Amino acid sequence: MDENILIFKPQVYKIDSSFFEELYHIKLKKLKQGLNNLSIKSLVTVDGTFLIDKYSFDLNQCRFGERPEQPLAEFVRYTLEKELLDRNSENIYKNNDCTCRFVQGTLVVFDSLLELRKFDKKAFISSHFDLECTTPDKPLISSHIFKKLSSGFEEYYYKVNHFFIFCFMDLKSRSGYYYIADPVVTTKSPFAYSYLGVVNNTTYMQSYNNFKLSDLNAILIHFKSNTLGDLFFIYSRLHSRVFRTKDFLYDGVNVSLNGESVPLESVYICSYSCFNGGKDLPKFWRNFLLSFCIENRIFGENLNLVIVNSKLFETDEIYSQAFVYCIKTPSEDEFRDLSIVYGFRHHISKETLSYEYYYSFMDHVDNEKLNLELITWRILPELNLDKILNLKVCIIGLGTLGCSLVRQLLAWGVETFVLVDSGFVTNSTRQSLYTHKYCFTNTPKVDAAEKMIFKIKPDCKLTIVNTEIPMIGHSYCENFLNEQLKNTKAIVASSDVIVLATDSKESRWLPSLIASQMNMKGEKCPLVVSAGLGFDSFMIVRHSYKDFKGSCYFCSESQAPRDTITGRPFDETCTVVKAGITDICASMVVELIVSLTQHEKMFAADHGDKTCIGKTPHSIRFSLSDYKCSELYAEPSEMCICCSENVLNKLNTDEDIIEVFKDPSILMKYSKLESFIDQLSEYKINEKKEEGYVVL
Repeated sequence: MDENILIFKPQVYKIDSSFFEELYHIKLKKLKQGLNNLSIKSLVTVDGTFLIDKYSFDLNQCRFGERPEQPLAEFVRYTLEKELLDRNSENIYKNNDCTCRFVQGTLVVFDSLLELRKFDKKAFISSHFDLECTTPDKPLISSHIFKKLSSGFEEYYYKVNHFFIFCFMDLKSRSGYYYIADPVVTTKSPFAYSYLGVVNNTTYMQSYNNFKLSDLNAILIHFKSNTLGDLFFIYSRLHSRVFRTKDFLYDGVNVSLNGESVPLESVYICSYSCFNGGKDLPKFWRNFLLSFCIENRIFGENLNLVIVNSKLFETDEIYSQAFVYCIKTPSEDEFRDLSIVYGFRHHISKETLSYEYYYSFMDHVDNEKLNLELITWRILPELNLDKILNLKVCIIGLGTLGCSLVRQLLAWGVETFVLVDSGFVTNSTRQSLYTHKYCFTNTPKVDAAEKMIFKIKPDCKLTIVNTEIPMIGHSYCENFLNEQLKNTKAIVASSDVIVLATDSKESRWLPSLIASQMNMKGEKCPLVVSAGLGFDSFMIVRHSYKDFKGSCYFCSESQAPRDTITGRPFDETCTVVKAGITDICASMVVELIVSLTQHEKMFAADHGDKTCIGKTPHSIRFSLSDYKCSELYAEPSEMCICCSENVLNKLNTDEDIIEVFKDPSILMKYSKLESFIDQLSEYKINEKKEEGYVVL
């Protein structure tokens, strides 16, 4: 009979977008710089498709092993795999008794597209196969391929059947450039076939090289209740049953299947495949035939192959149900003259043959964190981003300063906020979270801010509180005070950091007091940072936190809080400042908070300490007119009307605090400022004329 060259169709890959998304995060957070090699694996489906997705990086994942005591029948597995390939399911199970079929691969990740294109990929693949080059153009496989492995033939086959992906990830545009190769080992003379028959569903009695439709039905019946366990299996026509490849032993004359001797011509080597490539064999058969023939020393013999149409798992209404081949294996000498076909996938791009593939997976939400991650590559590898990203920040006051604070925190990746304000939008030119239309619709600041923040960062977690923080020195009914006191305590307790950005002193007193009480009692409390603006200057101060003791915003006060808003002239009802001072102040507040997160003591860092990102001052004073910045430290006042132990010990209950709201002058007594001032008033200046001098 005439012999024809056995042709293999290209390997079918299903590369899911999740693979590139996972690689993006691995490159950004783990690999960072340099050429990196990663071991990955591909799930091999029933029909021989290689599935590569985000789980390919986890070498201990099982896809369908939720029932290890009862392995999945092949019909069931096919259905699950089809759902997986269609992205209708992402079932992943941790299972030590995994029955999934995997092929190992190597992923090489580059830093630039130029490096990817210039890299000698063939040499890299050759080194993986342990090649010995006897001539420059004809590398030969070393003799280890003829040695049996103690791990068994099945594992040996999957080791030989290795794939390679060479990839460059453009992190900025979130796209990937890649080459993919599935190299195969080939003999000097190719495999050839002398018979090819197509089994169809209309000729039940017809014989295809002694293989009949009844034999195909026996295979299908077997896999309705049994798992395949491997890509390949053995069918014995004499037994009318299926065997595993490990049950196959050949002595040069007959085949032993589980100890029973049968002629080689009555045995068929089988696998499933989709029939998209016509009569050509699937690519994964190529290395298998080489390995199988070497393992069993089948040289110069006729060997029967059957390719079963995997569509039979769905329906039997298919005309072409199987291909039957009779192939001639090369001689033993030809098996000793082996070379590699590198197997790079290619496609037609702009009427040109191209081996480079491109994939874009833009995700603007994740892309916002790119610059932050890049900081850790070279500039600050010790920067702990999680400590920043996981902060929950409360901003009280959403005016010009509050809006700038939000924008700066968003730029650092903070995504959890509590926003508190009771006002309405009136100034869209200076308040960066609002637009002009909100000024004419009586829109609450918190509502307008929420809409804008979600436009900027859709995955933010916002808690919006449209309420007034009670201001000491102002008049309120007792019911309102009771309710708002509880609300304010809840706001303070829910945050990691509180920034006081209101435009009056008295509005800062209650949050500062509550945080100081929590801190004194050793409870989990937030860091309080208070920022105050002048026309061309500002002041920032962080309050005491755990072991760090520093003055608070009220430590320099010498009188009880009072109403500083009611009765103001019109030009004093708004915070009149230079346009640039607000953003500078907001930037310094945020940079101080970020710097504190990197300290080993976190918010309890001492004044004057340094972290990888900067200093940790207690307070900052800045003047825009002369561009002068000062870092200052002040001890907490023992007579502070807010944070002193004298006051905190007296205001143990809500009733005590409400009494202070009714009569703020009580604070003078509690803090002992009153007695101190009285003592000062009794101090007299002694004047004594001596030789023309005045002695004080």
